[in-house]
Amino acid sequence: MMQPKKSRNLYFHSHPLHGTFSLIASLALAGLIGIVILLNAR
Repeated sequence: MMQPKKSRNLYFHSHPLHGTFSLIASLALAGLIGIVILLNAR
């Protein structure tokens, strides 16, 4: 999905904050998907 240049730049500019942000974003995404699934199941 990503181009080699972009991934290289992201890896080069990686911060400790970037990892926590991605973790929080993935958790929020999982929570949203779970809520949608629960609402659809009812």
